[in-house]
Amino acid sequence: MRKKNEDKKSSSRKIRERNEINPPTISMRKRSSLFMTIVMSAVFLGIAGWIFYLSVIQNKFYQAKANDYHFGTIDISAHRGSIYDTNGTPLARSASVYKVYLDPKQFRNEIEELQERIDEENKEKADGTYVVPTPDKDENGNEIPIVPLPESAEAYKQETIKLLSEKLEITAE
Repeated sequence: MRKKNEDKKSSSRKIRERNEINPPTISMRKRSSLFMTIVMSAVFLGIAGWIFYLSVIQNKFYQAKANDYHFGTIDISAHRGSIYDTNGTPLARSASVYKVYLDPKQFRNEIEELQERIDEENKEKADGTYVVPTPDKDENGNEIPIVPLPESAEAYKQETIKLLSEKLEITAE
């Protein structure tokens, strides 16, 4: 038993002596610091690159996923009925509710694109190069009617607001 303890002490003493004999030199410390700096920089650049890839390159994909998640229609088909108090006064009634969201940026872009198409069509009509489009046919052979462009993008905008206000029974502001 004593022999084993002496062997353990001597081995730990040997390790200590070896470290005291060959302590790390300045160049060894610089190399290890440089190595650690390179490794940490590579990890940081990898994470930064991944964040750039997700936020810039895959932007459209994740924007579409977010819009699909946030916007949509929820149909509640059952009429829930009214709740009355003991005197017969209604406390709660079922009502139809409409929530309409409009992305101003997307609407503005669509209005600008529409105005460009209207301007292009008017220019072609003025030049005499305008060709009346022929209707396409669907899979059953029926003609798909061509919807003419509105007079102006502003007229289309006003018509859209009017249609929404009529359908939703609200006043346009």
